[in-house]
Amino acid sequence: MAEKWTKRFIWAALIHGFISVILTVLFVIPALGLPAIMAVGFVSGPLSYKVGTWVFVGYVTYVLVGFVGLSAWAFLYSSSGEVNDWLSWAHLVLHNIGLIASWLILAAGVIGGTAQLGGALTVPEVHVNIAWVFIPTVVLMAVLMLGTLIGLVNLLIALLKER
Repeated sequence: MAEKWTKRFIWAALIHGFISVILTVLFVIPALGLPAIMAVGFVSGPLSYKVGTWVFVGYVTYVLVGFVGLSAWAFLYSSSGEVNDWLSWAHLVLHNIGLIASWLILAAGVIGGTAQLGGALTVPEVHVNIAWVFIPTVVLMAVLMLGTLIGLVNLLIALLKER
């Protein structure tokens, strides 16, 4: 049974890996403007006040939790015994839903960075425009953590059954 879950997590990791590659390509093509938006966060001043930092954090989080994280879960499932199907489904679904948090952070950075390019808005004005992201991001992070906890419990139960 663990084999089918290993494959499901590998498929999810591959999908997020391909999306990560596409996202990376978008960041390195200057004509799209995304590199300039990211630079807003790294040119000067404290990074906490720069929206380009949000783009960077959202991107890195997505790559690490989406691609690398799901790949690691696939390995863990391959190393386990009989896992619970319901817990495995809950883990996989909640993990993927929780990944939306990284996209919200990234979107807030793109929206804020676009507004800040050319001095259209001040930093406090930008923060007002991206404040809608805060609560959904926290909720989605909680969903991701719940999925992670379910996955850990599932694997722990499987390991304890083998004893």
